[in-house]
Amino acid sequence: GQQLVGHCRVPRGRGAAGRAYVRAGAAGGFVGAKVRGGCGLGVVCVSVISVLRVPRQERAIALGVTLVATFLAVLSYAAARRQLWHHSLSFVTSLGDVTMVSLAHAVYIAEGMPAIAANSRTNFFLYALAIGATALRFDLRVCIAAGTVAVVQYAGIALWANAAWLASRTPDLSGYGQIDSGAQVGRLIVLVAMTWLTMAVVRQSARLRLASTHDPLTSLLNRRYFDERFAEELE
Repeated sequence: GQQLVGHCRVPRGRGAAGRAYVRAGAAGGFVGAKVRGGCGLGVVCVSVISVLRVPRQERAIALGVTLVATFLAVLSYAAARRQLWHHSLSFVTSLGDVTMVSLAHAVYIAEGMPAIAANSRTNFFLYALAIGATALRFDLRVCIAAGTVAVVQYAGIALWANAAWLASRTPDLSGYGQIDSGAQVGRLIVLVAMTWLTMAVVRQSARLRLASTHDPLTSLLNRRYFDERFAEELE
């Protein structure tokens, strides 16, 4: 089968070009697993130092969620390194990244800190990072799925945080301010825009990939594709 992308078609399925995109997605998943694991370990170290220096509840929560996320990242890296990567794992890991961010927000609200869940810049930035990383999968479906889940989950977080804040003005307001509905809508727009930009990157990557491996006149695979496949088989 083929998936229409912009003014070109991105091959999917059993064809030679389709298999090339599957391999590219697997390689992107491997890179993403390494980055996810490395960033997770770095954040764990920073969180541990923060908790030891100034023990605060929100920092302990961040450390706990980061430990879980890092453990899952190590598992995905091990699967990719042992060539156990399956296309479905692209969806699982991408949606898992987004859901882990939402889980951190949910824990803050459950622990009586809704202003942190709604106004924390650091936590919200992780949504954009998780959506942007889906471009490494070379699959528009993964980008759309992760972006949609991020928007839906954050909308639920914002509504929950606002309801909890209105019911009881929590002490975290001194550091994170009041919850503004307009600002929350703006964040949702940012998530939609980030999803659209990621999809644009995938489309452009598809065009460049097809242009570099196909003859412009006949649309047949060219020598460059043969050289790439030959090098892969030698490995």
